[in-house]
Amino acid sequence: MFKTAIILAGGKSTRMGEDKAFLPFGDRPMLLRVIDEIRPHFDDLILVTNQPEQHLDLEDIRLVSDVHPGQGPLGGLFTGLLASRGRHNLVVGGDYPFLNHLLLDFLWSLRTWGDVVVPLTHEALAPICAIYDRRILPTMVEALEAGERSVMGMFPLLKVHYVREDELLPYDPQLLSFRNVNTPEDYRQALSELGKVEEEGT
Repeated sequence: MFKTAIILAGGKSTRMGEDKAFLPFGDRPMLLRVIDEIRPHFDDLILVTNQPEQHLDLEDIRLVSDVHPGQGPLGGLFTGLLASRGRHNLVVGGDYPFLNHLLLDFLWSLRTWGDVVVPLTHEALAPICAIYDRRILPTMVEALEAGERSVMGMFPLLKVHYVREDELLPYDPQLLSFRNVNTPEDYRQALSELGKVEEEGT
């Protein structure tokens, strides 16, 4: 079975003040931590970035730049799906350093349950850690032409399967997979959480 994973790393990191992809996280940069968790489990990796020249050293990853620059996460998602060679696609953010492949494999097992298979935790939806069917591309074109920038903004037009928190907990008891890093405070908290995780693993 051909499995495609799309990593969105095209944001401007304005709240962070520097490129999140290269922030140290444990023994490697944050983006590499995301890639290393996904790579063994997927055949085709696509990185959506507006600075491909900074990632030329990445092996076995296709680099694509936004087809619709400035259109936010929805534009990045559209670009990734357009480049995909498979029908179903895991989509994650490059700033999700605690991704757990067991959780991702579980989401993948539900890929045929909707146009979108998206986790729903007690905190929020996780549209940038979800499964997308490439057949939604025409709907995405309509949404982008209407000025939509949010991924969730197009959900009313699609068949969305929501994965409940109780279904997710067996694979990621602390739901750390959905912890992304947007601000310096997020980064400090994530580093603190990393320290706890590493202590528990020793």
